[in-house]
Amino acid sequence: MTSSRAKKLLEAMRQSPNNWSLSDLIAVYEGHYFEIRRGTNHDIAVHCKHRHLRGTIPHHKSFAQAYVRQAVKLVDQAIELDMREEPE
Repeated sequence: MTSSRAKKLLEAMRQSPNNWSLSDLIAVYEGHYFEIRRGTNHDIAVHCKHRHLRGTIPHHKSFAQAYVRQAVKLVDQAIELDMREEPE
């Protein structure tokens, strides 16, 4: 079950990719079942079930909107894949 905080953050990120913190970005990924792998300059978010879904998380304090857009896109893809796999 996805956390309500992660759902709220995701919806807000869909509305505007501006002015998000790294902790918000990580919360969205972790709240939607992505594991965070620590790297030197960037961390990598990998979905627990759909391993091909991977996102980049920068270590810098301020980061480009593209990182937020990528997170929204990947989470949406994970949700869609999960919905397809549910038995009817």
